[in-house]
Amino acid sequence: MRPYTLDDLKASEIIYLLSVNWGGIMYRFSSRPITIASDDGDLQFMGGFDDPDVSEDTGITGFAVEGDSVAVQVVFPVDLALELRSGRSLDLASAEISAVMFRDGQLLQTYEERYPIFSGVI
Repeated sequence: MRPYTLDDLKASEIIYLLSVNWGGIMYRFSSRPITIASDDGDLQFMGGFDDPDVSEDTGITGFAVEGDSVAVQVVFPVDLALELRSGRSLDLASAEISAVMFRDGQLLQTYEERYPIFSGVI
């Protein structure tokens, strides 16, 4: 994976991707609805994800209670209250935020070439 260049950033729109694996089901959100090529076939990202606000711990004190975090807001295509009552809490679902570049009406990366930004649990 090659790093971003200044020319890449000037000429492209960055599309952020959020993938959430919750109970074995993958939910895909993005900063605009897109279909991205993948080795496993085309992947649909439904939109509904604003640019993330990433907060990183400097580690000056040697530890962090919360550690690095990202605040996001998305609307899942399921009734979360009903899922919670059924015992399917969103806590500890795995998530990844990544980015791809969009220029002249097309994506410049495949899913495997995306730029990972953050991964962890909800």
